[in-house]
Amino acid sequence: MSEGTRLRNKVAIVTGAAMGIGEGIALVFAREGARVVLVDMEEQKGQQVEQRIRDAGGEAFFMRVDLGDSAEIPRLVDCTVSRFGGLDILVNNAAIHGWINKKAVVDTTEEVWDRTLNVNLRAPYLLCKVSVPHMIRRGGGSIINIASIGGLEAFPEFAAYSTSKGGLVLLSKCLALDYGKYQIRANAICPGAIETPGSEPFMKDREAYMKTIAAITPLQRTGSPDDIAMAALYLGSDESRYVTGTTLIVDGGRMAAA
Repeated sequence: MSEGTRLRNKVAIVTGAAMGIGEGIALVFAREGARVVLVDMEEQKGQQVEQRIRDAGGEAFFMRVDLGDSAEIPRLVDCTVSRFGGLDILVNNAAIHGWINKKAVVDTTEEVWDRTLNVNLRAPYLLCKVSVPHMIRRGGGSIINIASIGGLEAFPEFAAYSTSKGGLVLLSKCLALDYGKYQIRANAICPGAIETPGSEPFMKDREAYMKTIAAITPLQRTGSPDDIAMAALYLGSDESRYVTGTTLIVDGGRMAAA
């Protein structure tokens, strides 16, 4: 890992870091000099990402955390601060995807609704609540919420997911307004169609899927985790020091006509 300098001396928490977008963000952050706390339920995969970073000369450690359990969140932040001395960047990426429980509103169970909102929206809120005081002590920080174009535009049978992601967009704006005076920035990234392990269930007919994406996306292709990671790198770095309360859409142009 050729160490960069864009995040040197920064401490970052990345949730959902064992694979996909979270893994991509963690690897890029470590490459640019951040000390990264990797958070996920997938222990083996999370530890593999940690080892990749360590083998390349970076600093990281993995924590298995169930973000649906609010009692776990203070422990996560306390361990981060105890190990690395502070917290500068929080990336709320972990999520239950809408494809997992694809149902219309009436058919969405309370259990699915509650679990989706707990992981996708309540956990980020609680992480922000616990993290902000530490960022204030550091003189500022960056909160990056990974939302979705599904939080900007409704999709059929995605009620719980879209509601959670739309809430995450507005939570970012509220954080920006409330804590800008402490030089804490909060922004949302809204990915479009990104190829990750989580997208495999609806890519069984890959050719048909790619044709569908090409037809509705000006760049005529899916994105990769690195596309989101580079956006997160910008928002986590001092290059975006005057950017807060914004929503960065990374979707190959799909929302341009919305």
